[in-house]
Amino acid sequence: MTNNKIMTETKAARKADDVDGFLDKYVWEPVAMVFSRIFICLGIVPNVISLLSLVIGVTGGILLGSPSRKLNLLGMVLLFFSGIFDTCDGQVARLTNNRSPLGRFLDGSCDTLVDVAAFFAMACRLSKENIPFTNAPWGWVIYPIVFYCGVFCVGRQCSMADHYRNLHLYFLRNSYGSELDRSKNVAAKLKKRKEEGAPFWELFYLWAYGTFTRAQEAQSPRMERLLDAMEKCGKELPEGLREDFLNESAKYIKLAPALTYNIRTVALFVCIALGKYFWFFLFQMTVVEAICFYMINRYEKIADGLYQKYFSEKKEK
Repeated sequence: MTNNKIMTETKAARKADDVDGFLDKYVWEPVAMVFSRIFICLGIVPNVISLLSLVIGVTGGILLGSPSRKLNLLGMVLLFFSGIFDTCDGQVARLTNNRSPLGRFLDGSCDTLVDVAAFFAMACRLSKENIPFTNAPWGWVIYPIVFYCGVFCVGRQCSMADHYRNLHLYFLRNSYGSELDRSKNVAAKLKKRKEEGAPFWELFYLWAYGTFTRAQEAQSPRMERLLDAMEKCGKELPEGLREDFLNESAKYIKLAPALTYNIRTVALFVCIALGKYFWFFLFQMTVVEAICFYMINRYEKIADGLYQKYFSEKKEK
């Protein structure tokens, strides 16, 4: 496969140029495309690729807790390939038109489990090391810090990046190419499937997915108000609304990769290479968290401005 063909197929499998960062376009996605083509030829479906990424990633994450430098480096390599395969599942899904809410949920769940394994292993190692600039070991104190970083920082950062990417794609392409779901629709489907006697695993998935979408919506109430107003319009949205949203969103959507795999992976690899694990968690809880709050604030202002422009006058009338 030539470089030109790889880049052409990579672009074809991309959600949209708008929502991908530099590393996505020129590192992760082109490398992943080589493996994606192999998976397609072998008939391997996206959900299996997600599980493969999970196994490799969890193994790599566990190795970060080892005192052996060589095993730490091997863990970094495995995490790199886990990230590549994590990109592959989306590429294969789009190239083969095999997308599904279950696949999206599985993809996100596998990412979370890889993070859990890596963070816990790093916490175990840090517990035996001294707090920076002191002679006192971290001990059990490091565990709640890592838990807070993983759940309340990294979890929210990834969740909101996913939310705003799919919002941008929704306004760009309507429902095509976007995986935007709303919790009330998921809840309605859960109720219907429960009445129809669906199997437990499907009900559990819908419950968990609904919880995930509610958490996203809770972070952006003004955006939800805008979406509710749009929903009442049906397919006839006010003229200019989509263009206005995309013009404003284009200023901030490029921040999304900073909240997900890109910067986190680079920061993790640098900190592992230096043997400074705690600086990774500190970076996530300060720099990346500040970017997350800024992005949420910007999108809430966008939503409020568009609601006031297109719907507040109708409401008063």
